[in-house]
Amino acid sequence: MNRILQFLIFIFWGALLYSQNIVVDGVTFSLDRSMLIKYPEDKVDEKYIVPEGTVVIGKEAFNGTKYLKELSLPLSLNIIEDYAFTLCYNLSIVTWKHFPQSIGELLFMATNISVFYTSEDSDNCISVDGVLFSKDRKTLLCFPNAKKCNGGIYIIPESVESINTGAFVEAGIGTVVLPSTLTRINDFAFYYGPSNFVITGKFPIIGSHVWNERRSFEVSADNPYCQVSENGFVYSKDGKTVHVAPIDIVDYLENIEIIDRYAFQDCLFYSGHVDIPGSVNLIREHAFDDIQIPIPTFSKSFHDINFVCDALTPPELDGEVFTEDNVGNSTLLVPKESEELYKNTPQWNTFGTIVTPGPPQGITENSVSSLKVNRMDGAICIEALKPLETVRLIDLNGNIAHEKNQVNSCYTVCDISSLDGFFGLLQVIYEDGSNYTIKLNF
Repeated sequence: MNRILQFLIFIFWGALLYSQNIVVDGVTFSLDRSMLIKYPEDKVDEKYIVPEGTVVIGKEAFNGTKYLKELSLPLSLNIIEDYAFTLCYNLSIVTWKHFPQSIGELLFMATNISVFYTSEDSDNCISVDGVLFSKDRKTLLCFPNAKKCNGGIYIIPESVESINTGAFVEAGIGTVVLPSTLTRINDFAFYYGPSNFVITGKFPIIGSHVWNERRSFEVSADNPYCQVSENGFVYSKDGKTVHVAPIDIVDYLENIEIIDRYAFQDCLFYSGHVDIPGSVNLIREHAFDDIQIPIPTFSKSFHDINFVCDALTPPELDGEVFTEDNVGNSTLLVPKESEELYKNTPQWNTFGTIVTPGPPQGITENSVSSLKVNRMDGAICIEALKPLETVRLIDLNGNIAHEKNQVNSCYTVCDISSLDGFFGLLQVIYEDGSNYTIKLNF
């Protein structure tokens, strides 16, 4: 009897839950018709007008639609949830009356949209050459992923101040020219999209995972605010701030003072460790999020990457930079006299281990009173009593195996990960012009 009762209750609740939805022309809505829940994949209509009164388009609502080509969205629409239109391979035209307050991730992934239109009664958005902007044209809201541009280059109009979340996801263009008016690029703006960028003004504030995995930058000839180095880093014009790095990190940064927000996100550190120069005094939020070591076995993750910081005083951290989740298993190497300072400074003390480097083979800390040389994996750390200008490793044939210039500090780290052992001389040249040479092997 109990089993029969349980079965009847199950049937009752199932029917009750089903009754909370309503089907209109094959499309499933919530009972009050405020939410479009599911558009059938095999519905044969090529055009569909989402009815007024629809406030929410649900997660994956149109996912996988086979025949839909044109879609019109209502003035009442306020929320579009994640993946709402993904895998709608034939969807090519979308007409907007109102751009929602809240949009989810990867809305138009794997679609074929060539143009966005807006209706005459659109209240907050406008179409300019098929691209969707806010009514005041200060925000670029969405770029059609199948839109064609001359030479694969899209020039964002002057007056645009902000690029919306996911605006260029999967856009089939190669280069975007950023306007001088731009101040902010939001999360995932160019994800899976264009990879080349021309900066014409100040470097904007950027969100998380803004760039394509393979990114490159250049600056306009008349840009008074930014420069791009030969190895692909974007710096402020005075060279004191690094704004963003190329995906592959093989070189050592020198003489910078500020590392900008998200500057190294997703970067691959081929040396196996991150070097922070002694000149750095400020690191902004999320500067090193999701960094990796590119090794064939893929056995290492962010947690295995060691950091070397040359600064005697821990650089100021603006926002969340280091947490136990991202550096709790990492080692931080610091100058000997600064070890306790780092261990007692918030965020820096979240590193799993904070140590000073040990001496390399053939050198002890006491061997040269005015010069201390210590070694860690892939690097040697050099500490002097007076400021250094140049550090050189010279092999037995007299060839310079490694050189670092413009040190401008009493402490520096040289990346030697490319050297398969070394036997020769270490030469240091001080800022006052004097020099010192010792034997070194490792």
